[in-house]
Amino acid sequence: MTMAVTNFVSDPNNQKIADTFGQAAAAYHAQATLQRQSAAQLLNLAAPWLTQLPPGPILEIGCGTGFVTQLLVQQLEGRSLEITDISTAMLAFCQAHVQISPSQRSRLSFQQLDGELLTATSSRYAMIVSGFAMQWFRQPLETLHRWLELLQPGGVLLISVPTADSFPEWRRACHALNLPHTAQPLPQAQQLMQPFLAEQFSALWHTEMLPTTFDSAADFFKALKAIGASHSPTQTRLSVSQMKQLIRYWDAQSPAGVTAHYQVLFGIIQRAK
Repeated sequence: MTMAVTNFVSDPNNQKIADTFGQAAAAYHAQATLQRQSAAQLLNLAAPWLTQLPPGPILEIGCGTGFVTQLLVQQLEGRSLEITDISTAMLAFCQAHVQISPSQRSRLSFQQLDGELLTATSSRYAMIVSGFAMQWFRQPLETLHRWLELLQPGGVLLISVPTADSFPEWRRACHALNLPHTAQPLPQAQQLMQPFLAEQFSALWHTEMLPTTFDSAADFFKALKAIGASHSPTQTRLSVSQMKQLIRYWDAQSPAGVTAHYQVLFGIIQRAK
């Protein structure tokens, strides 16, 4: 099992994202309950496809601390797995914490990779998997098409990504107070799905609103920061007084505790055989 550090990061914003998540690796692993749940749901949805994959290695893009990685190791024993992330700190955490049997170690490799910059190579994959990473891409749809070109005939692309309809509670509170909604811009589910609904693609799409609960609005915002998800490429920030106003209002609307919903899009796309 090797870790090759190859710097594919060229976008300064992507580098900042990598640094932010890398600094939060341990906290992310401890607090990213939703990401852990989504990883299990993605692999459960993909179960019928996993038994029919063509020959070839598996590529994971954006491994984070290893929620999807661990499931791939458990469910695809005998396959070569190429595990990648934009953050070397996340890669190191994943490599240290994923449980791997001695017989599997030689089949795993870890390397730094900006998945949005991945282009055609000599490799052709049986499956490409990306859980909770595409929301950071500037061109997610174009990236999906490039990934499909890297699949073997009959190969499968698995994705999960939070979408623009996430955090309706946060959005409503900002609207009521006439404050900017400073959440990270997220992709529209329909824009990602629509091009793959044509007949030449075999695709399964599933969206679900998944709740996260906190004792207070302040705890919600602290959790975003703890998992490294507070970085916004728009650089929009509320002032301290505005943030206090938002927290007081949201808490007053939800005295029993704050719930924030993620809308998560799960996608399974198969390349034509």
